[in-house]
Amino acid sequence: MPETEELVINTGPLLALIAGIGDLSLLELLYKRVLVSFEVCQEIEAGGTSGFGVSEFRKSSFIEKRSNPLTITPFLGNALDLGEASVIQLALDEKIHTKAGSDPDNLLFLQIILPEMWGKKALGCTFGG
Repeated sequence: MPETEELVINTGPLLALIAGIGDLSLLELLYKRVLVSFEVCQEIEAGGTSGFGVSEFRKSSFIEKRSNPLTITPFLGNALDLGEASVIQLALDEKIHTKAGSDPDNLLFLQIILPEMWGKKALGCTFGG
């Protein structure tokens, strides 16, 4: 079991779970709370009713799907694509951090230094707290 109870998740991992096991039920077993930003919902729904993963995503009623866009900080908005930025912003807004994020110095590292060191794809998959 993960050490976290909450998860904010991006498009890629959601679609990978659907591709791998056919649905998102594993998330419900592992986490008490699973959040998806409005921006990530839009990315998934962009495929329309016949798009890959749309049906499975819609059936996952345990997921908290945000219905309003987030106000994303300029740094995140400039450093990452919209979906990745929204995952991190939602985690910050909800005070959901990785285990490393529980230390303010580590959170600073996760928010600012890591993306600059490894590029925009270094973050944005999942945040749990």
